[in-house]
Amino acid sequence: MFARLKNVLLKKHRKSIRDPLFVLSGSSLQVYFILLSSKRPLGIREVQRRAGFRSPNSARHHLEKLIEHGFAYKVDDGYIAVKPRGSLISSFIVIRDVMLPKMFFYALASSLFLIAYIVLRIKSIDPFPTVFITIITIMLWLDSIEFMDKINKLKRIGIRK
Repeated sequence: MFARLKNVLLKKHRKSIRDPLFVLSGSSLQVYFILLSSKRPLGIREVQRRAGFRSPNSARHHLEKLIEHGFAYKVDDGYIAVKPRGSLISSFIVIRDVMLPKMFFYALASSLFLIAYIVLRIKSIDPFPTVFITIITIMLWLDSIEFMDKINKLKRIGIRK
């Protein structure tokens, strides 16, 4: 009985975890990134052109696949990407076709805080907070750079420019 209950719970848990980076691959992931980086809804022809597909049916197929998985939806003007909560994609912000991890902004804020602390306390700098904030800032920058590197690798695999 417990094994049966465990299987039911695991099946529901697997369905609730929906991350486009794990579910999608190849051209579908490419189309998802195209929709995600657009500020407005895109039509089938525009997706076809941006993805480099030969026919609109290829674009339509991948857009329908995205809708089926819940990563996009259709509106009057075209298609819009959805960032599922808790997915790896939700930890990124898209600014002018550039995907930046939220960690980047935390690292930037931490750096500015460190600089302000040093400038304001130049005559009597306490080493403990300075070292502590420096370590945190370095860790944030390293994580930010690692995230950016991973998303760029995914984009190179999924998106042809």
